[in-house]
Amino acid sequence: MADRQHGTYAKYVIEKCRCPECRQANTSYEREAKRRRTIEYWHPERSRYVDAEPIRQHLHTLSAQGMGWKRVADAAGVAQSTVYPILYGCYPDRAGAREYRPPRKRVSRTLADKLLAVKVDLADGRHVDSTGTTRRLRALVAIGWSGAKLARALDMLPTNFARLLHSTTVTAATARATRILYDRLWDTPPPEPDAHQRQAASRARNMARRHGWPPPLAWDDDDIDNPDARPAEAVDRANEGTPLEDIELLCDEGYTLAHAAERLGVRAETIQHRLARVGRDDLLARFRRAAQRVA
Repeated sequence: MADRQHGTYAKYVIEKCRCPECRQANTSYEREAKRRRTIEYWHPERSRYVDAEPIRQHLHTLSAQGMGWKRVADAAGVAQSTVYPILYGCYPDRAGAREYRPPRKRVSRTLADKLLAVKVDLADGRHVDSTGTTRRLRALVAIGWSGAKLARALDMLPTNFARLLHSTTVTAATARATRILYDRLWDTPPPEPDAHQRQAASRARNMARRHGWPPPLAWDDDDIDNPDARPAEAVDRANEGTPLEDIELLCDEGYTLAHAAERLGVRAETIQHRLARVGRDDLLARFRRAAQRVA
């Protein structure tokens, strides 16, 4: 039998010591436990422990996105042995358990906060769904960014980039790099200082138009990664209209009608008809003034 220190709760419970010091330790422990139970009953928000089910669901969500529970534990800075029982409970001879115990019902608030703070962070080589990646790249092509320029920005061969536009899965590293690139370029058309650059941008826009790839303004940041989401442009086209707020935004930024049409992936006549239907002759006049300034 272990020789534990007198005056401790463990000595009282495990070794059945009933000396005055151990009895006092047990009394203090029971008194503190009762105080905590009272607080948790009347003030659940102040409890040291919280329901484990939301944490379990969070772990399942991360797992569905490709991030295993061991990687979650490492990212949260907690021991893997503390995460396993939340998901699976304890089995005989595992973590000192003598018999199976079901998944934990409660966890400490500190542990819960650490685990819930973990976001998806996959290993670079892990393959993930490509929906958001291909939509972002196609949107950049729609505003004139050529495959060659985007491939250089992603540090890949043009042939690999062409396959990327139609792939179903990509590596986590490619998805992260594409997201960073898109956040930097989504509102910035490519520079067109000479005829070669203008031709490259025009070919990119025409390719996107042939394939029906919507531009960045058609995607909401919250929807672009959702396979079931539809681009705003597709919704507006179904309603026989181009997004008026997008047209107005480009007009405010000094775009000509031709450039705005290229940016939105539609014909200039489509914008003209849209503005005529809603009586926005003022925007048409501003587009004409912008064209005069450029000329």
